[in-house]
Amino acid sequence: LGYCNYNGIGTSVNKQKAVELWYHMAANSGDSMAQYNLALMYKNGDNIDKDYSKAFELFKQSAEGKYPDGITMLAYCYHNGIGTRVNKQKAIELYRQAANLKNSIAQNNLVNM
Repeated sequence: LGYCNYNGIGTSVNKQKAVELWYHMAANSGDSMAQYNLALMYKNGDNIDKDYSKAFELFKQSAEGKYPDGITMLAYCYHNGIGTRVNKQKAIELYRQAANLKNSIAQNNLVNM
């Protein structure tokens, strides 16, 4: 439902409602994709105040749920020091994990490290 509210599918676009209600609820229930989407919102300040620490923690939860995009973004955070200290070795490890799950962004980032 958060995705539908956010993108106006079957309803009018209401990004604030999507963030406040649906994405938080889904993320708190352990939905790895919702955790990833909410993390992106915190990282980018998309209809929510930027908070790199929250973004990092949500990417971490998403990665723990084996969501390839979440793993890739957690690697990106370690690679660039977003919400955490730079840790290139951890970034490589996570990019490899996501690359093995066929994530093309992780594959590309791994080659370029």
